[in-house]
Amino acid sequence: MSKKFFLIALIVLGLVLIGLLGFFLIKKSSEPNFSSPVGQDNLSSEISPSVEEKLKIYNDEAGFSFQYSDRLSVEEEANQDNQTYSFLRLTDVSRPGEILLIKVVDTQFATVEKWLAGNKKPDWQVNETVMAEMNGKYIVTAEKLLSVAVNRGILFLIESPVDQAGYWQKAQKTIRESFKVNWPAPESVSSSLDSGIEEIIE
Repeated sequence: MSKKFFLIALIVLGLVLIGLLGFFLIKKSSEPNFSSPVGQDNLSSEISPSVEEKLKIYNDEAGFSFQYSDRLSVEEEANQDNQTYSFLRLTDVSRPGEILLIKVVDTQFATVEKWLAGNKKPDWQVNETVMAEMNGKYIVTAEKLLSVAVNRGILFLIESPVDQAGYWQKAQKTIRESFKVNWPAPESVSSSLDSGIEEIIE
């Protein structure tokens, strides 16, 4: 009688263990796999928004224009000296304290290379670039990104902070690559001579 009872107990215990094992296997298979490609796709979609960035065009009275993200606001600096043609501040409300500056000022340097020779710091990483069909320099420092060009005694400077996400780098690239300058047409020598001759005849 005791052997029969012991055998029944072993059978019942085995069924219980099999049931518990099956329960844990079913529960584990129903849990989401966070390392799956689907989970990675969802994460990347949150980091990279699918909404396409829209661009606006800014036309300055000083005779230049550029495109910029509609997430940015443009404000003109009020207090400007006689050597400053334009001084703009571009900001994003979602990034407080960060400012992109655009300066167009008179300069004593004839070329961007001479400007660089007079201003370069040891930690500057200098690269070639083009802005408004002008040969320029794209400079990376520990704290700033600079795009610089010089033409006709005028310095064009775009300055923005450095950020790990590359937000301001992209913003500056958009402005630099779309930057245009409407240079005034110089009066020809012949027209000046003609006007002088006419005055003499009169």
